[in-house]
Amino acid sequence: MVVTWALSLRMLCFRVCCATKVGQITLSVCAMLSGSQENVETRSGLKRVHKDFNQINIKLQRGWDLCKFMPHGTPMDIAVRDRIGASVICMYAKMSVDSKLCDRFFHEADFLPKAISMLGSPTASHAILQSLITVAHHGSADVLTQISRKTGDFLEYLHRACWDFQAVELAVILLSRCITAVMGFADESLGLDDDLIESMQIPNLVTAVVVVLRESRATPLVWEHATSFISMVAMRGSLILKEHPSAINLLVALTRSPDLRARATGILGIRRLHAGEKEDLVIGLDMPKLAKAVLRPWPPRMQAAAEAYPHPLETMQIVDCGKMLQEGIFQVVQTRDLAVFGECLTKIMMLSDISLAQHNGRTSQDPISKIPLAGILGLPFRNIWDAPPHCIAALRARGTPNDADAADILEIKSLVVDAQLSEVHTSARAAIRRSPNMPYFHYALALAADNPEDSVRAARKGLRCGGGSAPGNIRFLLLYRALEQGSKLAIERLRAAIASERPFEEGFAAALCALEDAGKYLQETPPDTRNIDAAVCFYTLMLLLVRGHELQDGLPELKEANEKLEVSMEFSRFLGLSSTHTQVQSARKTLLDRMDEAQREWGASVADIAGRASSTATIANSGEAALARWLEHMDSDEAQGTGRPVTWRTRMYDQNAYNNPRIGVKDVGLYRCSWCGAPSAALRKCGGCQGARYCDGSCQKQHWTGGHRDVCKSKTGSMDNVGG
Repeated sequence: MVVTWALSLRMLCFRVCCATKVGQITLSVCAMLSGSQENVETRSGLKRVHKDFNQINIKLQRGWDLCKFMPHGTPMDIAVRDRIGASVICMYAKMSVDSKLCDRFFHEADFLPKAISMLGSPTASHAILQSLITVAHHGSADVLTQISRKTGDFLEYLHRACWDFQAVELAVILLSRCITAVMGFADESLGLDDDLIESMQIPNLVTAVVVVLRESRATPLVWEHATSFISMVAMRGSLILKEHPSAINLLVALTRSPDLRARATGILGIRRLHAGEKEDLVIGLDMPKLAKAVLRPWPPRMQAAAEAYPHPLETMQIVDCGKMLQEGIFQVVQTRDLAVFGECLTKIMMLSDISLAQHNGRTSQDPISKIPLAGILGLPFRNIWDAPPHCIAALRARGTPNDADAADILEIKSLVVDAQLSEVHTSARAAIRRSPNMPYFHYALALAADNPEDSVRAARKGLRCGGGSAPGNIRFLLLYRALEQGSKLAIERLRAAIASERPFEEGFAAALCALEDAGKYLQETPPDTRNIDAAVCFYTLMLLLVRGHELQDGLPELKEANEKLEVSMEFSRFLGLSSTHTQVQSARKTLLDRMDEAQREWGASVADIAGRASSTATIANSGEAALARWLEHMDSDEAQGTGRPVTWRTRMYDQNAYNNPRIGVKDVGLYRCSWCGAPSAALRKCGGCQGARYCDGSCQKQHWTGGHRDVCKSKTGSMDNVGG
């Protein structure tokens, strides 16, 4: 049915009437606009509004002027005037589903001052706030910024309308949406000027939001937007949030919610709270001090941990590598065999990720005679770190496959130390093509990857090389890279999911992978491993993200990880290791220090709101729901169209559309490679069973020969009929 402008406004007036609980409504505005035939519920109609914008704007302005010049004597006069004004505001909002029209109304029709001037109307305030929320959903960054600059007016309204909790909720949703988006734009390097920061009155708004969320009447939608706002404030105003301990406790308590969105919001907020700190762990290693510490008697707990570990400790590996280096120098001085010396250097690199420079590799003397190396029998290098290029040439000249691997390892390691990551990427790919089952090449590719997803994929492939039999140190490096980058990928994907840009399953799959890798790392690595501190921190965050709602009070599930961390820290102090303090360490400390207090303060509310998240939404009054649906509704001009997709705005009124993600391990199989387990949204399906998923053809072939041949529904035994 074609809805003309006049009929649209007639319907709008009726809905405003219902929403504001008034029995009669004037149709004067409809009569005045009856000559307009644009259907504002179709895209073609909105195109005509673009064409006739000036005429339509003039008519709407006449309607606005009509309500302003009407008699104000009796309560009925005021009610009629307010309903006409609200009708005009709602018509502006209806057309603002077109973002370009929205911008024009803001700049050319004084939409925002008109709307704010009517907030004080008890019969129209709900309709005005709903209209502003619709505009905020469709508006540009400039529109959201203009609304944010009026935070003071909305806070004043909140104070006056505290008796009307539905209006308070709508105002909080509006401000949370706008300011969260504006701070997000700033995160994209658009910047925030001091005047805008001051006008947003973030400290006062945080206080108001916390008060609203304490109300048992607060609905899932206001929780969703208010907690996203607090989470964003943690990054843009961490000092402000630190003055609101209840807001920080709320973020901590969210990590125990059954709702994945809430857990992700809490983790993101706590990470953002410490965004000013270093992101990557940097560990200082003093080799002479380390060598002396090894010779001293060890404290009982360290000694017990060392005896319980079945393999050599990392500390002893480092010391042994130093000895191997000295022996290699002595041998090359005597034999001048650079290929053998290259083998020695390669073995050292496989046993320890410490660079040759840290092993005193800058030495320019023979360790025995103290004669300069360049002066002994014509050695072509002046110090040890200058030796790899010459060793690489000697290994390549010898020409065996093992020599080629050793030469590639030396070359890639040199590039890694010099931070030439683009060259590392190129060399690692070439080495993998020649020797795909060498784990170190996949590790190098993981280091040089442009993004966390590619890094995790490369590390996971390396872990599967040779049936998962990577050498100890290389396996630990691969595991750490996978857990570190997997955690970053999970945070990145869940941030996008909260913004409705990606499915939650992607972020959950990445978090699950990171949790698995962190668990293996903590279980397998020596107690003196330098990265245990960071690994425990990532493990804690991912455990809360994946299983926060299942954990017991006091978090006994973290007991073993915490004990291993304590032993590792004792090793670090004893061995004289120094390290930087990082974001993830501070985030873990905040979570654990505040968890009990946060659960007492917010635990019951968080659990209650998760239980109500799929129940009846914010607005119970059917007239208000009808108005809100109408504001968002847009008929499709396509023959097969089904209307607009569900958005955060329409979730307020459709309990079946509310996004309450409760995702488990069984729900993310489609987002993980069936061979290496790496998370990805772009996996290829097995052409036979249609169930297995793969990163690429190499994973598919490995899985086929590794057992999938026997279970695949195709039963063809030929790769030609599988995959794609």
